[in-house]
Order: sequence, then structure tokens, then C-alpha cells
Amino acid sequence: MRSFVPFEALWAMPIDLPYSFLVKDGDFAWSCGQLALDSQSQIMAAGDLVAQSEIVCDYIEKILKRADLDPSALRRLLLYYIDQNDGDRDAMLKVFESRFGHAVLLNPIPVPHYYYEGVELEVDAFCHSGLSQFRRVDNNGCQIRIVGEEALWISLEADTANLDEIFARVTEAVGRGFSCLSEHWFVPEGLLVESQPMVDKGAIVSSGPKSDKVRAHFTFHLSTEPVDEEIVTKGDVTIVFRQSGRFAWLQGRSINGGLGLVEQTKAIMKTFEALLPNKGLSFADVVKSTTHYVGGSAEELHSNMQVRNAYYSKPGPASTGLPVFGFGDQNSKVVVDLTFAKTQ
Repeated sequence: MRSFVPFEALWAMPIDLPYSFLVKDGDFAWSCGQLALDSQSQIMAAGDLVAQSEIVCDYIEKILKRADLDPSALRRLLLYYIDQNDGDRDAMLKVFESRFGHAVLLNPIPVPHYYYEGVELEVDAFCHSGLSQFRRVDNNGCQIRIVGEEALWISLEADTANLDEIFARVTEAVGRGFSCLSEHWFVPEGLLVESQPMVDKGAIVSSGPKSDKVRAHFTFHLSTEPVDEEIVTKGDVTIVFRQSGRFAWLQGRSINGGLGLVEQTKAIMKTFEALLPNKGLSFADVVKSTTHYVGGSAEELHSNMQVRNAYYSKPGPASTGLPVFGFGDQNSKVVVDLTFAKTQ
């Protein structure tokens, strides 16, 4: 059964959005990007990463309570932050570790800026109320952390830029019976052209000029049957699709550098719309949408969001949109990925 925590539960949004604060489906839950906003959607503790971290922790606890989820259900927090001062990252991590413990995967991801002055942090929460174990595997400069049991959330940090080699280490650490559903790679910008990933190279995100390690996060699911996987270019759009049981993940980006941000978004969403019926899915099955984009004016970003909004109706999925430093393919201005769950 699927349930939703609406935006109105905590924030008075200035515009009507077809999204949810949190989507719960069976034992799983996904949140939208959590910001340090007050009830009237005004920025709190502007410019203070540590103070905003505490505020966001409060919001995460509140939405978990609204969804009848215990904090122990937290599996991963994606911490999209502006890396301005030495020590900020460690101070931010310390806040989240003190609030949620060491068995929750914390993935700090630097972003270049936010389009709301004073925002320093946005956080996505991923939950599962089933059994969970925490493991850490260190393998020749590659640190892998795994949380879960039947569903696994995996994070890594590595010194090497050989993504094929890294992915092989991840699958070895996971073991037999599990299949990769989703993967996101964040690579120092100087290594983007050297990377040789298992999946679409162009969708790799630059982690900016201060980063010195390859970082990634994955979801794996216990699978008794081969995963339905498709990596293909349709027109100007390259997609990656994976389906395991009732879950699926779809990622798309335009490879036509002559198109603007909004036009690329339109091409991606139209390609998704054509593909989904063939996979037995629809936009109503989307539980989480994440959009990474490069550049663009405030007007373009608003128009980009309107394009995506048109494919959903309330209560809708949890949704997050974030600026990033760049992609492996400089022709791409936006990458959209969707997580689907067929309702039990």
C-alpha cells in the first residue's frame, strides 16, 4: 500500500506542485529534498551549513513520524552541500552521525550553488523498515559501506579512476543473488574524461574542483531472475533502464548539445513517455524523481521544472532537483532519473 506525506504538512509552498514530501510504499520510503525552511518556506540560518544540518535533521525526524516510520528505518542520506570552508564537510557529517548513528549511509555531494541565496544544504532520505545489517569492506584504496539485507544501499570512496574495476569490487562485496538497480557516480572533474564506467559515461557527475576521490552510491536488490536491463540511444536521448521485480530505475539525458536545458528536458521526458508502456510502467508508478542540471537561468530552471511537472498529478512522487558542476558528456545539460515501485 502506498501513502504520502504532503508538502502542506510542514511547508507552505509558494506554488502548487504535483509532488510529495515523502512517499511510502510497503517497507520502503523516499523523501524529497529537505531544506532548512520555516513553515512559510523562508530560509532559516542562511549561510550556516552546520545550523541548517540540525534543522534538516529535525525535519527528517518529523516526516518519518508523519509516515509512521521509526528513525531506525533510515538507510541513506544524500547530503548535497556547498563546500565553501575547510572543515564544513566534517562538521556537517558529525551532526548527522550524532542524530542518526553510524549505520546510516551518509553521502556528501558537493554542488556549485543553489538558486536561493543562503541555502547551503539539501538532503534526500531513503528508508526501509525491514531487517538491516551494516558492513564495511576496504579493498586496495576502495572503501565500500553496505546497509541492508534483502535490499542493499551501498556507498563507496575510491582513489582509482577505473570505474570498471571499482564496480567489480562492489559486486564482489555484495555477493551472489543481488542485482544492481541504480548507480550514481561522482568523479573529480579532472578525471571525467578518463573514466570507463559500467554504465552510461555521459551521466557521470563532476564533483567539482575540490574533490580528490571517486564516490558513488548504489541500490542492489535480491533477485531470483535476471534483471531487465537496457542501455540505448533513442534519437537524441540516451537512456539506462533496469527492472528487478516490482522496482525499476530509469535514467535519461540528451546528447544533443545544440538544445537548451528546457528542450533537453522535453526530449528526455517524451522518450520516457514512449518507453514506459513497453515496460508495464507509468508515471503513476514513480516514487522518486531526481534531476541534476548544469547552468541555466532562473527562468530556464522554472520552465524545466514545469516540463517535468506536467507528467505527474498530486500527490505524486518525491522529487529533487539540483545544480551540479557538470557531466561526463558536456553536451548534456540535464540528467533525469526515476525510481519506480509497482504497488503491492
